[in-house]
Amino acid sequence: AVTEDDVAMKVYRFGIGVPAKWANLTVPSALPGSFSASRRGFTMLEIPSLADAGELSQSEMTNLTSVLETLEINYGTEAAHSTPGGLEADWKNTTTKANIRSARKVAADKFNLFDGRFEGFAWMFE
Repeated sequence: AVTEDDVAMKVYRFGIGVPAKWANLTVPSALPGSFSASRRGFTMLEIPSLADAGELSQSEMTNLTSVLETLEINYGTEAAHSTPGGLEADWKNTTTKANIRSARKVAADKFNLFDGRFEGFAWMFE
């Protein structure tokens, strides 16, 4: 996942266990519009034409909410200090909660993936 928001980064990494990296995202303020994601000055993903495809149905909204609300991951990290008995660990249990008020679908005719020196992932879509 790529994001330009630190809260989203934490949700990706710790809420659902998805590797996430910083990126510059260009999101349209209105539809129709275009979207792009770039890292280190290199455009990785470009969707030249996005169009409004309507509001999510109630069942789609329920599915989306249930997926986001049931994500849970347990992970351990070394503590920043040692006790006389040795190194301790902090164990975390993070549950992601969602309160989605509204959501819309978008339609895209095509998208372009670009490979670069550091960000090569177009092979996943061949």
